[in-house]
Amino acid sequence: MCFLLFFCMEGGIKLKNNDYLKQYIVEQFDYISYKKLVEIFINLIETLQITIGDYETGISITPNYELNYSSYSGKLPNSKIESFIIRDYNNECKAKACIKKFTIAFNKLNDMEKKIFYNTFIDKSKDEFIISKFNLCSKELNKIRKSAVIKFSLYLGFDKIINQVF
Repeated sequence: MCFLLFFCMEGGIKLKNNDYLKQYIVEQFDYISYKKLVEIFINLIETLQITIGDYETGISITPNYELNYSSYSGKLPNSKIESFIIRDYNNECKAKACIKKFTIAFNKLNDMEKKIFYNTFIDKSKDEFIISKFNLCSKELNKIRKSAVIKFSLYLGFDKIINQVF
C-alpha cells in the first residue's frame, strides 16, 4: 500500500494492456528492420527540414508531444537516404508531403508511445534516462517502444517496402 501511494504521488505511470500492440502482434514483424527503417526515415526528415529551406518553420513539438507542421520554401537536394527509402519523393511538393506524413503518423501514437518514440529516435536519449524520466522498467520501455515503432511504420506504409529495402 505504501509503495502504491508513493508510486501515485511520484507521477508513476499505470500502463493499460490495451494501449499497446499485443506481444503476439509485435512478433509478427521484424522489429529490428522496422527500427532501422524508422531511424533512416527520421534522418531523411531531419535532412529535408534543413535542406528544403526555412528551418524556423516545419516540424515543431509541443509540450504534450504533439508534432505540428507548417510549410516550407526552398529546393530539395538529391540525397542517398531519400532515394533509399522512398524513390519518388524527388520534388519539393512530395518532400513536404513526406514531412506531413511523418507528423500525422507520429500524432496517431498514444501519449506514452509519443514520449518514448520522441525520446528514443528524435532526442536520442539513453534507455536509462528514459526509464528514470517516465518511471518505467526496461521491460515496459521495450514493450512501448516496439509498439510505437510498429504502429508508426504501418501508418507510413513501411510494411509495403520493407522487403525491398532490407
